[in-house]
Amino acid sequence: MMKIIEKIKKSQPIRRWQRLKSVFKDFAFKPTVFIVPAGLGLVASILDVASISLLIPTVKGVIERNFIFCRDIFFLGQIIEIFSNVLSPFFENRNSGTFVILIVLIFLTVLLKNITLYFSRIMTLYQVRKFSNDLRQRIYEKYLSFGKAFFDQNSSGQLHQILVAYTNQIAVEVQVLSMGFLYVFSILGYLVVMFCVSWQLSLFALPIFPLAVLFTQWIIRKIQKTSAEFATTFSSMGRKIANALSCIALIKANSTEEREKKWFQFVSDRIMRLQWSIDRKQVFVQPAQETIMMTMVLLMVAFMAFLVLKEQAGHVAGFLVYFVMLRRVMAFFTQLGNIYASFATVYGPAREISKVFDPRGKPLIRNGDVVFTGLKEKIEFKNVSFTYPSGKTVLRELSCAFEKKRMTAIVGPSGSGKTTLAHLVVRFYDAVAGEILFDGLDIRAYQLDTLHAQIGFVSQEVDIFNASIRINLGYGLLNEPTEFMILEALKKAKLYEFVMNLPHKLDEEVGDRGVKLSGGEKQRLSLARVILKNPEIVILDEATSSLDSVTERLVQDAIEETIKDKTAIVIAHRLSTIQHADKIVVLKEGRIVETGGLKELLEFKGEFYKYWSAQKFD
Repeated sequence: MMKIIEKIKKSQPIRRWQRLKSVFKDFAFKPTVFIVPAGLGLVASILDVASISLLIPTVKGVIERNFIFCRDIFFLGQIIEIFSNVLSPFFENRNSGTFVILIVLIFLTVLLKNITLYFSRIMTLYQVRKFSNDLRQRIYEKYLSFGKAFFDQNSSGQLHQILVAYTNQIAVEVQVLSMGFLYVFSILGYLVVMFCVSWQLSLFALPIFPLAVLFTQWIIRKIQKTSAEFATTFSSMGRKIANALSCIALIKANSTEEREKKWFQFVSDRIMRLQWSIDRKQVFVQPAQETIMMTMVLLMVAFMAFLVLKEQAGHVAGFLVYFVMLRRVMAFFTQLGNIYASFATVYGPAREISKVFDPRGKPLIRNGDVVFTGLKEKIEFKNVSFTYPSGKTVLRELSCAFEKKRMTAIVGPSGSGKTTLAHLVVRFYDAVAGEILFDGLDIRAYQLDTLHAQIGFVSQEVDIFNASIRINLGYGLLNEPTEFMILEALKKAKLYEFVMNLPHKLDEEVGDRGVKLSGGEKQRLSLARVILKNPEIVILDEATSSLDSVTERLVQDAIEETIKDKTAIVIAHRLSTIQHADKIVVLKEGRIVETGGLKELLEFKGEFYKYWSAQKFD
């Protein structure tokens, strides 16, 4: 027996428990919240055992047609005596009265058990729902705390899968685990009574349970392996769906629907096969366990017959109820096996959630302590270098300054580091070497919210929520703008007439990522948002790249008005955008190759002159 127990101990899938414990630890989850529902569950288990135990004297009394012996049973006799004092006038003799009292006691214990079990379960469900809600919020907070590099490396589909599906699966397994404790309490209670009824039969029955556990462990290991593969494949499908739906125009333009359909069919079929594999193994647990247990029960029947015929014929009632208890224990034990098998499927989701909480390799943007009240002199880059997590270096020992209330234009070929430079100012990323100083103080020392409150950013890929124009314009503002302020911003961005002609005007929904708007309309909406924000520092990253020549002329006036008396960093490829710049910085392969005014750089006839001659900056 000890060897069997030792084998069970060694075969436990430790990693699965460690994964789930890691999720609990990162979340600061306290299992103590289940103490009260577990206590109620224990009471329910005791009442359940008591109700079945009461069947022994009841059945014995029916067989012998005599219930008087019940009054001599410890504790039960005292209860019967109390009830007899109340109910004796209603019965002709004590024998029939005792029988009715036993029936009433069984009914009351079952009723109390179910009431207690109800409250135990609803309290458990509340804690599980709370855990699921808190876990989602913690993961979402983690997402928001990461730098942009994290989202560059992970697809939105995969992150959505972890946040929604995996947290729910973890919560379901916690609920299932809490039910397992009720089964354990019931099993222990029944085993105690079973030993009291017949220690010989109970010792004979003991091998059933280790054998069932060993078999379950064997199945669990197989489910665990398949679960990990399923989680990986499911995440891959989530990424593919997100990519396909966000790039549907590209798919349509290249008529690759059939290719996408075949790829999705392949992955979806793979997921179905993995799910089917897990289901087969899970479903196999119960009938296999029942077969093992029923084999042992049949052997026990033969052993019981031997005991009854040889020396314990007077204990027939006890043996009958014993088998009722054994069947219930078998049912509970089977449920534990199902729970254990089901619990193995949580390995994959728990692993993915643990990765989110694992600080290693996470690009965190730390918040500073200094309140940024506005730029007094300049923004300065000192020997700044930046390398993406992929290993690509885009900025190399870059040094330059952006003076207050002056416009600095950044030009250069694609991949020269222009957009990365802008992202460093906004602190989407932190430099891997060198310093970025605001009035001589490291940018990382400032509080992010106060810094961002003074920066307006228009990117070449405009971020727009699937909401109304009004909500998109006011997003991120400290104070809700008035109708007049919104309309004035729209006029300056040359978007007023377009919005006023929409069916719902400012309350018109723009669709997912602004799909109902053209590229130019999205960029003008982004410009209007900056105008409404009225920040001290304005960064324009290819702000006119999606505009036609007519719209560009209209928006150019709005841009000039937006950056007037502000510190402006303008990345552009069109002459019209940079010709009024106070300073032009030319980047090439992550280094500054030229700096100066428009006239100065043209006379120098270097890199900038080549771009000028081509009338194109990309």
